[in-house]
Amino acid sequence: MNTYRFLICFALGLSATVAVGLARFAYALILPAMRESFAWSYVEAGALNAVNAAGYLVGALVASRIIAKFGTVPTFIAGTAITSLTVLLTASADLYAALLVLRLLPGIFGAIAFIAGGVLATHVASHLGPRASLAIGFFYAGPGVGIVISGAVVPPLLMGAPANWPLAWIGLGAASLVLTGIAALAVRYAGEPGAETTDSGTDRNVSLTPALISYTLYAAGYIGYMTFIIVSVRESGGTTLQASLWWVILGIASVVSFFLWQRVLAAGNGRSLGLLTGATGIAALLPVIDNSPLLLLLSFALFGATFLVVVAATTNLVRLARAPDRWPQWIGYFTIAFGLGQTVGPIVGGLAADILDNSDGVLWVSAALLIAGGFAALLQRNVKA
Repeated sequence: MNTYRFLICFALGLSATVAVGLARFAYALILPAMRESFAWSYVEAGALNAVNAAGYLVGALVASRIIAKFGTVPTFIAGTAITSLTVLLTASADLYAALLVLRLLPGIFGAIAFIAGGVLATHVASHLGPRASLAIGFFYAGPGVGIVISGAVVPPLLMGAPANWPLAWIGLGAASLVLTGIAALAVRYAGEPGAETTDSGTDRNVSLTPALISYTLYAAGYIGYMTFIIVSVRESGGTTLQASLWWVILGIASVVSFFLWQRVLAAGNGRSLGLLTGATGIAALLPVIDNSPLLLLLSFALFGATFLVVVAATTNLVRLARAPDRWPQWIGYFTIAFGLGQTVGPIVGGLAADILDNSDGVLWVSAALLIAGGFAALLQRNVKA
């Protein structure tokens, strides 16, 4: 029965594979080709991920109301399906304004699907007692799966020709639709969250403000790295094959990271959140210290091994600190904080890169924000009873 619940959480996480791994992160792999095709500045390139993040913020703001009106399961399925379609339609855009719209829409519906999926996964995991945090991690492994899929799908479709960027979006869209079908089947076994749960039904009188501040800084920092790290690799002389290989390593590391950090993830305190966020900042800093292949590899591996665990850690804080009927509201709060941070991050990073005339500016800004987020997390009190 426990294995069954872990598998359901993982299958639900395929929605996050679509909403985050393919709709947002895969843009980093296609960005060099699109930037060359359209002759974009760093700010223009960053703005396309910023508008996706802005859409994510809008989706986070309305998600709890939509869930309350239509139910968690219908919202989850519809949000994931619409996100998949927008990924596919991105291939048809050849104007910057159209691309802005097609980056905005998956942000909106991806956030709605992500929050609904997080509520469903938390509901399923709540029956697992001390192993609940690991089950939540199975859901948040979804974006890492998307990173691995995009690393396998995008390079062969680009074939070294920047003009082939629409083919990459077609491939990602097709993969998204398949994953949407699997996630929709998993919902049948998850069920609509109800009042029943093995967790406590009362709030703990613990403020989550420090964690919210930390998460905002984290979001502003991580998105710059995930948007421009492939551009940085290419600017430093790395080949397409190297960049794709390291990208897949990042994805694999992010999938297995929840096993590596089980005890830290379950801790429910600011020290664990600070450790994870700070380690992500160090990973972002490594390429600007030295862009040698070894440090780039370490950067990808360490970043992958930490950055999604931060997201799972915040959801685990909510699970421990708030009553089940308030999970959608509080997961929404953290998603709003996340949306605010990642909307600002690519623009600020892009400005820094334009000033320095290379992508190192983005990585400096990302590392600084992530390390600051790590220190902010240390102010978070333990939420465990």
